[in-house]
This record gives sequence, structure tokens and C-alpha cells, in this order.
Amino acid sequence: MRLNLLIDAAPAVDAAVTAPLAPAAGLDLRVAALAEPASVASQAGDLSGKRVLIVGSGPIGALLTLEALGVAADASVSGKVLLAF
Repeated sequence: MRLNLLIDAAPAVDAAVTAPLAPAAGLDLRVAALAEPASVASQAGDLSGKRVLIVGSGPIGALLTLEALGVAADASVSGKVLLAF
């Protein structure tokens, strides 16, 4: 089997659907890096009083864990989640 990969080619993105991030917008890169995971995690909806299972301990799982530990009635996490403050 042979794979042909285009490694040097950048994907074409319409500038009209983009927005500048840090430092041009004055946004810390650590905060900017959470934009996409936070957007995905927000799709979980309201976890208040619910029983939740979070599978995965990447950025999305970590954000969901923070949310669930604050409001869920019962939260179980599969995998290690390292939270540093």
C-alpha cells in the first residue's frame, strides 16, 4: 500500500471566516488554545444535577470534568485528568 500525502500544502481557508487570535487581539495564547475545546465541551449542555461519565482526559475531558465537579449530582471520570491552577 502506498500513501501520497501533501505535507507542504496549506489548506485553503476563506479569510472572511477567520478571526485574529493572540497576540494581535490581545489574547493570551494559553487562553486562545482553549477556544476549540471549550466550544466542543459547551455542547454537553446543562449538567446540573445529572449523572455523567466523562471518557477521556484531554482538553475537552478536563473542561467537562471542571464543569461536572461543580454542578453534577454524580460525576465519574475515565482516565487521569491533571488540573493545575
